[in-house]
Amino acid sequence: MTVYIPTLERLLNSAQDLAIRDEFLRTQPEDPCLSILSNALACLRGDSVPLPVLENLPPNDRHFVRQIWRLRNLVGPNGQLRSDIVFPSTDTASSDQDFIAKIAGTPWSIARCLNLIALSRIKPTQRAAVVTTMRNEGIHVLEFVAHYRALGFNKIFIFSNDNTDGTSEMLHLLANHNILSYINNPISTSTEPVRKAFEYSVNFLPELRNFEWVFFVDSDEFLVPARKYRFSITSILTALDEAYPNDRPSAVCYFWKWYGGHTFQRVQGLQLQNYNYGVMRSTVKSLVRLCDVQSMEGLHCPTCKGPTFFVNSAFERVGVAEIWNDPAITCEGGWVNHYWHRSFEEYCVKKVRSDVQENIRNETQYFAWNVPNTAEYFNPTPDEIILAVRGEYEELLLLPGVRKENERINSQFPDFLRTLADVAELRRRFNGLTASYPHLRFTDA
Repeated sequence: MTVYIPTLERLLNSAQDLAIRDEFLRTQPEDPCLSILSNALACLRGDSVPLPVLENLPPNDRHFVRQIWRLRNLVGPNGQLRSDIVFPSTDTASSDQDFIAKIAGTPWSIARCLNLIALSRIKPTQRAAVVTTMRNEGIHVLEFVAHYRALGFNKIFIFSNDNTDGTSEMLHLLANHNILSYINNPISTSTEPVRKAFEYSVNFLPELRNFEWVFFVDSDEFLVPARKYRFSITSILTALDEAYPNDRPSAVCYFWKWYGGHTFQRVQGLQLQNYNYGVMRSTVKSLVRLCDVQSMEGLHCPTCKGPTFFVNSAFERVGVAEIWNDPAITCEGGWVNHYWHRSFEEYCVKKVRSDVQENIRNETQYFAWNVPNTAEYFNPTPDEIILAVRGEYEELLLLPGVRKENERINSQFPDFLRTLADVAELRRRFNGLTASYPHLRFTDA
């Protein structure tokens, strides 16, 4: 990055427009957005200035500039999103915005800097939201949504693309009931869907700015707050405010509890209850303070705008560099249940998705990365969470159309699997590999 955003924020807050121009002239003298800088700064302050002609700007920058002008109409004089604005429950992150997943490490343009500053100035009114991505996860949609509702998150944003198993239909249905926000996320073959979704959230999702804290997570990852916080995100954030009343951390990092799967066939019911053998891992996922975030291109931890610090689940300070280099593991304040394995059938569904990481993996990693089905690794999810999630799950089923759609998705899973793979061949490979890993104690459902 060629400019330092906190410096620009300070200059903007003190109306030092000439100093801002000088900074951009020093760092980006060839940027075409210099020609509209004065109007853009006026727009950031809420002045009524017309949207400039965009044809002379690079295509990517046009997206940022349009949003800067859009925000003027979305944000009230108190700095909060206007209460009379109703954001759609379904939306699209268009494929011409795929670039947001591909510009990591490239110099920031003036338009991109100003857009992030404009978004960061929005004052949140609610505590916490979840952002995730899904593809062909229809059989697990309700549990994921029920889980994060049970924890007390105010809103769930789900990006999804190219579904063939009923995921899109279920997400549309839940969005129509205002249970979540569904963002259709069409992508080109060279675009990583998760990175695009996370970066789009930071750069192009104004409604997300209504939440102070955001948990960026995969759809097979389930946050489990510690019992001392009554399994509640609200209690966690209250305790965090008490621990750091002045200098807030930019992220709370939760370590994975990696759960094994030990069957070929999919097991019906809640994952939280079906998978009980897990081990702590040093990888984290982060609950981030959104106003501090510059990018989520790293997926697991944020890149922040200025000097900052992270904390682990025990609220102990963790260096930003340390979190990437085998940090000391703690689950005192909570952890993330990671159901990467599930059944071998479900793993194969994951593997054939057009996901860059999954495509470079093969079946042996399902076994090599698995967790033994032995007493040493017995780590069941607390009963209180299971009961709370089951209650939310049942409430969702009462919504018009949801039970029927859920039953359809589940009943059609065997047929869906057959559209992706030769099940008999999958069984043959599973049986052959199982013999090489007797310590994992595989069973069949």
